[in-house]
Amino acid sequence: MTHPSNNDGLYKNLLKQVEAVTKHINEGAFQSRARNKTAANVFIQFLAEEFRLQKIANIKPKHIEAWVQHMLDADKATSTIMSHLSGVRHVLDKTPVYKGPFPENSEILALQHIPPRAYTDVERAWADSEYRQMIHLAIVLDEISVARVMQLAHEIGPRIHEALRIDYADAQRSLRTGELKVKGKGGKIRWISIESKPRVMKMLQEAMKDSKPGRRIFTNGKSVEEMIKHIQYFIRKHRGKFELDSRILQKRDGYYLRQMGKKYGYKPHITYHGLRHSFARRTYLELRKQGESHFQACKRVSQLLGHERETITNIYLGELRGGKQQ
Repeated sequence: MTHPSNNDGLYKNLLKQVEAVTKHINEGAFQSRARNKTAANVFIQFLAEEFRLQKIANIKPKHIEAWVQHMLDADKATSTIMSHLSGVRHVLDKTPVYKGPFPENSEILALQHIPPRAYTDVERAWADSEYRQMIHLAIVLDEISVARVMQLAHEIGPRIHEALRIDYADAQRSLRTGELKVKGKGGKIRWISIESKPRVMKMLQEAMKDSKPGRRIFTNGKSVEEMIKHIQYFIRKHRGKFELDSRILQKRDGYYLRQMGKKYGYKPHITYHGLRHSFARRTYLELRKQGESHFQACKRVSQLLGHERETITNIYLGELRGGKQQ
């Protein structure tokens, strides 16, 4: 479902132009047509918000590249990005006023340094050195809330919007009970124990001192969406200073991805989401050392991450999937 953008008038104007085309497209299965229309709507919403674009005819390659980068920053899978691009291309190719041509997927892959298939064998978890240096830099640059949110992700694994929704009352209650309330996808509530996390408890205390009752403690007066963009931009801007070069795993598609690196300069980057991967790996290994089976440890990590399917958690575990221990 597509939601109205902040620039609602611009979005509606672009939507009218798209619908003038899609209502006449009858080729392909109904599901394919619906998927293409949804992709086009998401794209024009982005154009309205980020570029204040008014006409489909003015879409340029730079707009498409910016949209792809936006999806990458949101940790969208390569397959999802390619599906969205195919849908948008199909709609724009049917639009008489669009001059195009719409770039081929291979061109976009090369420009954005994305491997042509889902990078299941890319190391997304942060190395300890990457984490320490990023936190140190955030503190030096007085981006204290950015440092705190990254620390929370590393220590207990919340999604970025979950961390930013924590308010003064949530933090105060967690210090009293030892459990932090996290509101996840679909409004689902889960409780994360922080009794054995002294760094988290100390950080929450400090965040409360810098905030006030009734406010979210990590947003600095910004909206959750604004703060998400701020944190993602901070990581994207500074990660090149200390990212490791060894982020491609050695098994399965590792060789293929290394060749992509040589050909297109592709290098997998650290993102906020990768901190959840770090948390998942570390927690899984700790649970196994405590005597829990692979199944038990995986189930517990799933609960902590807010996942309902073990297959999703296996992606986070990377090389540990299947019960390997390091």
